[in-house]
Amino acid sequence: MRVRGFLAVAVSVLVVALPMTGVASAADNVTLVKSIPESGVQTVKVPAGNIARFKIPSNATTGYTYTVTTLMNTAQAAVSDPKYVAPSAAIPGKGGSTVVLVIPMHSGVTVVKFTNVAPGGASAGSSRVRLLFMN
Repeated sequence: MRVRGFLAVAVSVLVVALPMTGVASAADNVTLVKSIPESGVQTVKVPAGNIARFKIPSNATTGYTYTVTTLMNTAQAAVSDPKYVAPSAAIPGKGGSTVVLVIPMHSGVTVVKFTNVAPGGASAGSSRVRLLFMN
């Protein structure tokens, strides 16, 4: 399942603590995950009731983009399409970020594969993040 149009301006690769019951408030807990691995697998434990929010450093002006594939999903999570967010300062060559939300229905494991796609369409590398949505 995919979620579209739910992304807002973001700040860094994040796992965000939000109640599963609905809308986030300014008081919600935030756990920062500063990067995804260049290759291989990274495991992130997500506390009960939280969603995962990624903000991956990227630069759309280079022509490279990310695609996201769900490989395993026992948490029945909705995974959003990647959305590029430009940097706030319009400095030539300065990169922004790619934002992805993962919203679980319940506890379980969701494995998300991030593929960096070159301008010609070839894969420029990939990595996986295993999200452990806790009870």
